[in-house]
Amino acid sequence: MLVGIVLVSAVGISFFASSALWNWIAMAAAVVFFTAGFVIHELAHKAVAQRYGMWAEFRLDMFGALLTIVSAVSPFKIIAPGAVVIAGDTTPDRVGRTAVAGPSVNILIAVVLLGLAQVFQPWLLLSAMLAGAVINAYMALFNLIPFGVFDGLKVLRWSKPVWLCLFALSVLVTWLSYTSL
Repeated sequence: MLVGIVLVSAVGISFFASSALWNWIAMAAAVVFFTAGFVIHELAHKAVAQRYGMWAEFRLDMFGALLTIVSAVSPFKIIAPGAVVIAGDTTPDRVGRTAVAGPSVNILIAVVLLGLAQVFQPWLLLSAMLAGAVINAYMALFNLIPFGVFDGLKVLRWSKPVWLCLFALSVLVTWLSYTSL
């Protein structure tokens, strides 16, 4: 998980490396919010899986880690250093609910940070919260793509209406986050 945190933090920094928001305090806050979003996302998957009595563990994926490294220096961001793997008494319902947990947490974090940004007006704190909102909204949106091993495909297979609502919400929160910068 530590390798995943380092890789995800590098992508977080690269989001704002050429931005007007770039300064050491905003960068440090972006790393904290990006890392927290990644860790809480994965822990949410694990907690839900374990609630259903399933085994759950984060596993680093070497191809995904390589893609994450490349995305830290490219304009297109891919955040896939690994994932929580589940096993045991799985059903489509349990897998879907487990998959929903991660992006839902990122959306919640983004919304909370957007709300807090309305309250705290000092520039450095404001830019850090907005950076955190953008990062978490993007993580939710990216993870909800219904492709491959992403959460979106698992949610879509479980419930099309839940996927559609969550995907639409993640698009809205991502748009609000980017336009707030």
